[in-house]
Amino acid sequence: MNVLDAVLSRRTARIFEQDPIPREHTIKMIDLARLSPSAGNMQSLKYLIIDSQKEREAIFPYIRYAGYIKDWNPEFSQSPVAFIAVLNNTEIRETCSFTQCDCGIAMMTVSLAAVEMGYDSCILGAIDRKEISGIIGIPPRYEIMYLIGLGKSNQKNTWFDDNSVKYVMDESYNFKVPKRKLEDVILTLDNRG
Repeated sequence: MNVLDAVLSRRTARIFEQDPIPREHTIKMIDLARLSPSAGNMQSLKYLIIDSQKEREAIFPYIRYAGYIKDWNPEFSQSPVAFIAVLNNTEIRETCSFTQCDCGIAMMTVSLAAVEMGYDSCILGAIDRKEISGIIGIPPRYEIMYLIGLGKSNQKNTWFDDNSVKYVMDESYNFKVPKRKLEDVILTLDNRG
């Protein structure tokens, strides 16, 4: 699969089959993320694999999967079979806009690697960072930035051109996700000379 195909086929999954991911696959995803660009080459991001059922069950109540769909979350039996926690080591760099940029680059790298390896992902920012840190026992110098849920999707999520931003879920629990039209995201400034 080439990068263009990976970008076109990558969709956020929110309902997963429960086939485990071999640990070496999540390690490979992290290996690729660590090679991603980092502002100032500070490389303050660290990664933690959460794939035991006990830990996944413990953090499950502190994760929100679809903010636009009120009062809905998958059941634990539909949740990701592994998570990669993206952490910032605040002893290397205090959390700032550069850290957020580094997170975005690293998370997309993981997401594209997942597609290449036959998995799907869900980048999760609506999480209770304090509770999850306590449950997992993350030292204070590491700040949880995001979780990346991983597994094989049990959905057929699609996108469509539209200028709205709110995705919807159909009766089969598949998500329809609007994406702004190409002509609406390319800015043309007529007064440039």
